Amino acid sequence: GYGRQMMEFIIDELKTLGARKVFIKISDYVDPEDGPIYAAALQLYQKFEFEEEVKLANYYDLDESMIILGLRLIPSDATPQHAEEKPALKFVGMFCVSETEATYSFEWEPAKWWKGSFGVSDIYTGLDAAYAAGAQQVVLSFPSTYHKIQKILLNAGFDVVGCLKDYYEDGVDEVHYQIQIKQAEKS
Repeated sequence: GYGRQMMEFIIDELKTLGARKVFIKISDYVDPEDGPIYAAALQLYQKFEFEEEVKLANYYDLDESMIILGLRLIPSDATPQHAEEKPALKFVGMFCVSETEATYSFEWEPAKWWKGSFGVSDIYTGLDAAYAAGAQQVVLSFPSTYHKIQKILLNAGFDVVGCLKDYYEDGVDEVHYQIQIKQAEKS
């Protein structure tokens, strides 16, 4: 019962502090001898009504995904934001995500004075760098109000793997994207 008591305490404290929502990341790792080692933790979170919002396959390692669960703490009456943004980003680098072997993400820089048009070629700059570093996959996330970026990522071969509802604020989600890089097939 210690896990349940701990979760009750944490959730009550977060509500007292006015938190809108809480997210938990968990692995689906299956130990060859002990089986799914996080199954009991996942069951506990589900008893508290956490819901799966994002699952990034092969995130930590081959056949070990990251699952992000979310729990709404206070009611929302917000409507989704549909403001159209003008992508003003510039690829400046990439990095291997901590606790992973070959999962990479990109570093962006706001390009307030950049006059160019952000497009698929900007994504390929990052994908080429990730490929050269030995990446097996690239994961990215952007606010749901970045409609043009979603179109660009989908055209570059990324898949939408989920979104964290109301992540930035009520009505503005964080959308997660993933692309698998096949080292042997790249020419």
